[in-house]
Amino acid sequence: MDYCIKILIYSIICLSLCISCKDSSVKSDIQILRFENDVENFQRYNDAQRVDFKNKYKDVISIIHHNEMTDSAIIAIPTSSIYTIFRNDVDNLMKSKNDSINLIINNIDKSCNTIFVNNKFPKVITIITPYNQSIVTTDSSLMIGINHYLGENHKMYSYFASYIRHEKNFNRLKFDIAEAITRRKLDNFKPLTFLDNLIYEGIVANIELDILIDNDIKDVLNYSNEQYEWCLENEENIWKEIIARDMLYSTSTLTIKGIFDNAPYSTTFSQNVPAKIGRFIGYKIIQEYCKKENINNLASSYNNIIKYNSQNILIKSHYNGR
Repeated sequence: MDYCIKILIYSIICLSLCISCKDSSVKSDIQILRFENDVENFQRYNDAQRVDFKNKYKDVISIIHHNEMTDSAIIAIPTSSIYTIFRNDVDNLMKSKNDSINLIINNIDKSCNTIFVNNKFPKVITIITPYNQSIVTTDSSLMIGINHYLGENHKMYSYFASYIRHEKNFNRLKFDIAEAITRRKLDNFKPLTFLDNLIYEGIVANIELDILIDNDIKDVLNYSNEQYEWCLENEENIWKEIIARDMLYSTSTLTIKGIFDNAPYSTTFSQNVPAKIGRFIGYKIIQEYCKKENINNLASSYNNIIKYNSQNILIKSHYNGR
């Protein structure tokens, strides 16, 4: 009996240690810097500390704060209206989601190390931004506008259209980060025509899914089940419409934006067609291309792929709307 009790106690201890080890893996090796916190301390810094701060956050100050490097300009940042509005809610979100953010960053970094050659993850910085763009990247920094992820029902989002508010939930953070990193990696691809954009957006979507391996294209596009089912059922008809309208080689900004951009619906087609339908079609083209060309790692093959023009990629994919 005593022996059984000892075995039971030992098993409980081992289980507890395993759980403890699992929990500890939530933390990322990548440090997340909080500009919105540190900037409030700037006024108390000595001269050397202020120089360090400016070097540490030079990308944030340059891009988000118009390169205003003077001490007085930096001291004024926490008193701006955007900080006054969002500061407390951002702080509460960071307190409740800190482990989740670390886990997101850690998982994305691991995936990037697997699929990108010589991957070096950028410095991650949370910010409060007055701009619509929620994620801003440079070669060395990834800036997260954390005030964009407070939930679609947040009072300060009430004046946004519903399709924009739908992107303001915390669960969109990992998709936005993966997309921003992917676009940064592919910044040598400059799409001009409608077909170029189909290929480019298809590559972005497929690599994004290689980074976020437990998700699908419905998640990437933030489609409802109904929108996704509509795309599957009408994929061939949309492709026929693209061909019938001679859209493939169009350079019309209005046409391109109307099929790729986030909106209530696709303005290129009709109110029945979900926005971002171009990203869905592009995703399917690149999927077929990778199957035909036996490409298992799209990111590592990217430089070879873009040697072909978009027309050759479409031809090699044998895509015909299904």
